[in-house]
Amino acid sequence: MKMHKHMGKLAGLTLFVFFLAVSLAGASDFSDKAAIANDRTQNQENRMKAILDLGSSSNENAAPILLCILKSTSEDQRIRTSAVLALENLGRPRLTIIRALETAYSEPDAGKNFRYTVLMSMGKMKAVESLDFLTRALSNSDSMIRLKAFQALGALKNESALQVMARYMTTEQDYMVRAAGVRAAGQSRSATTEAMIVKALRNDPAPLVRYNAAILLRQFDPLSADAKAAIEAARNDESSVVRKAAKEILP
Repeated sequence: MKMHKHMGKLAGLTLFVFFLAVSLAGASDFSDKAAIANDRTQNQENRMKAILDLGSSSNENAAPILLCILKSTSEDQRIRTSAVLALENLGRPRLTIIRALETAYSEPDAGKNFRYTVLMSMGKMKAVESLDFLTRALSNSDSMIRLKAFQALGALKNESALQVMARYMTTEQDYMVRAAGVRAAGQSRSATTEAMIVKALRNDPAPLVRYNAAILLRQFDPLSADAKAAIEAARNDESSVVRKAAKEILP
């Protein structure tokens, strides 16, 4: 009996030592990654990898490091873009990250690719807190900014966001942006989404937009009477690809 108790204590001690070693190794690895991420003498690839690793670490201590890199306007845009992606992945503290992304995006010297990444990260974070911010991006003079804003809003899968998208679709001049807007809205299955897609199928002058609308309506089951009527009309569309898509829904 004493031998069994002794062996039990020994096993418990062994497990404790093992988990302590693992914990210390993890802490050491985190510290190494943090040091590389902050070290401007390192090459960019090493820093970017370390930054992304911090984002996937689930360690709350990574947030201040990544936020500091994001906010540093003297950092290279690629490094800051990596910080955006890392913060998106880390996800906490959520509101602090979202507001920091908004601020960084709004800097006068922020690069286009950096801004595109911020918008897409907000979408992936489903940042409904940034609805007003994303709405303003739909009025940007850069068509790619507007496209990314539509994609981000669609990723929110939020009724208010869909209503904003439907409103701006009526004034968007770039057919590529409108096509992206239709696809982005198609991530949701709501009456607002269906109405927006039906309107695009009926009225949009660009065949690409009408085609996207037609193929997206396949995913709605059951279809509303208005949607069925729009698809029936699209069977006689001037574009052969739109006609084909419509006939595949309603043979």
